[in-house]
Amino acid sequence: MKHSATLYAALLSLSVAPGAVLAEKGPPADRGHGASQRGDALPQLRVPSARQVRQWAIEDQLTGRKPLPPGIRKNLARGKPLPPGIARKMAPQPLLNRLPRYDGHDWQVVGADLVLLNVATQVVVDVLMGVLE
Repeated sequence: MKHSATLYAALLSLSVAPGAVLAEKGPPADRGHGASQRGDALPQLRVPSARQVRQWAIEDQLTGRKPLPPGIRKNLARGKPLPPGIARKMAPQPLLNRLPRYDGHDWQVVGADLVLLNVATQVVVDVLMGVLE
């Protein structure tokens, strides 16, 4: 009797195993290996186009800023931390009134560029190059 119960359990496990092997895999994000699991994904925020922000800056007479030197400017990239020691200011109020606001994020002026920055991590979420030149 004990032998037949063991044989029955073995046959049952073999009949279930092919279903597990042939099961369809979900998309990568469902398998726990997506970018958001690693913490390096950037939020998908709706940012106005550089052309639109440039037009607002012209209308509000906020242009005329000097761009960053090329070597420093190339370090200012989406998904990277703000380079240490880089001079920045809050965006002018007339421009802030037109830009979308996001919790935990600030609009900063760096040279002639407008940067959306995550306040907690100091990671650049988006860069609108040259909109204040």
